[in-house]
Amino acid sequence: MIVNETVKINKLVAKKIQKKYQDNSLKKYKQDFHFLSVLSVFKNESHIFEEWITHYLNEGVDHFYLIDNGSTDEYLDILYKYFDKISLIKNVHPNPQPACYTALIPNIQSEWTLICDLDEFIYSKNGYDTIKDFLYDKGYADGEIEGKQDRRKIWTSNTIGQIIIPSVDFISDGIIKQPKSVIQGFTQRIADVGKQLRFTLTKSIICTSIINNIIECGVHNHTVMGRTVNGNLTKSLQYPHNLKATEVFRSADNKLLNETYLKCNHYRFQSKEYFFNIKEKRGDVCFDDKSQRDIDYWKHCWKAGHTKKTVEDLELANKKYK
Repeated sequence: MIVNETVKINKLVAKKIQKKYQDNSLKKYKQDFHFLSVLSVFKNESHIFEEWITHYLNEGVDHFYLIDNGSTDEYLDILYKYFDKISLIKNVHPNPQPACYTALIPNIQSEWTLICDLDEFIYSKNGYDTIKDFLYDKGYADGEIEGKQDRRKIWTSNTIGQIIIPSVDFISDGIIKQPKSVIQGFTQRIADVGKQLRFTLTKSIICTSIINNIIECGVHNHTVMGRTVNGNLTKSLQYPHNLKATEVFRSADNKLLNETYLKCNHYRFQSKEYFFNIKEKRGDVCFDDKSQRDIDYWKHCWKAGHTKKTVEDLELANKKYK
């Protein structure tokens, strides 16, 4: 496990962030080149870490780049079990997610990188057992030979630089105490996908082996030089038009959810105990000003998420891995 205790990520424009970050400790270690990695910022999420890591290992993830954004819980006891698969950065100056991601991306040694939160469980479907299987088969649209290590290929107009993944939000369904498993414990999700944009966001996988592919990271999608495609590979955008990829691809519907090769289960609310004792108190990683996220805000979000029509979704709960 690579642990950096002194990383300082300032809120600067992307180029300045990347330049400042060139001397961070990840550069001092020889890293293996991976096919699929996960990048995430976290704070006080030890209750879900084990299930989250296990899920992504089952989906074929090779390595995790994890940024501790000020945790005070005992998460290290869990992570040490997977020390050979984790690069841990302890961010002593917590900053918004996009700045953290944009700073770290140049040092990631991975063919593909999935950027997501710890309450987001992305999985493959429609003929693919794992995310890795899908990327091996569909991630190379311009004739590249998959599986080569550390080739740092040059992007072309047909190269896939980013895959946008539709997301659905799960609610607590009246659960007060936090269950051991979020996947098995929360099975009711908001039904009107795409109609309530506030609760219909996206995540994405980016190709980090393309030289200069990533211009700037966001939270739900990123600015890339390569082609941006949607979850069932029926829509695509080229830079600079993919700057609005989230708005274009956020109009998910049940047809897309049925046809997509990758889907994100977002356990945004979980139990009432978790939402108000952990999520509300830690604040939001995208905001410096904690006053923007007071108790009234959290009550508003809780109410907004629990007054919509719901449907049972057991797709991930029932998924069996080979």
